[in-house]
Amino acid sequence: MLPAMAVRLVESAIAAGFGAGDALIQAKVKTKGPGNIPWGVIYEASGIAVGFFGDKVGLGADVRDSVLLASMALAGARLTRVSLAGNLAKGPSAWGGDFMSDPGGAAGGGAAVPAHPSVRLLAGHGGDSLPGTYPVMESPGVAG
Repeated sequence: MLPAMAVRLVESAIAAGFGAGDALIQAKVKTKGPGNIPWGVIYEASGIAVGFFGDKVGLGADVRDSVLLASMALAGARLTRVSLAGNLAKGPSAWGGDFMSDPGGAAGGGAAVPAHPSVRLLAGHGGDSLPGTYPVMESPGVAG
């Protein structure tokens, strides 16, 4: 039996590897799979299937759970982007695209969702104080 810290490291490595595989598929594979479904969607669905049915082929619970959580998180992020683009009801064949760099992607090229009008930048945190960082934002009434 592995110590708890080693189990966490193994689970984290499995989840990171699954996410890296998804990113690689999104960046490099431009074709679609069976049923005109993008390979990224198939990859995430297969991860969910491994999470639910991996014990039938001998995968341990640590591996199954890590793959299940990673694939569900990736699938949830994909469905959120597709829903924001208005393509959710079009089915899995419309759920593909590289959301980060493809201008014709399902979410409009990965463009940021505009902030709610009541969200404002804090004074002195315009984003130029530390290059490459996100500006600090708050809702009105929280800090004044």
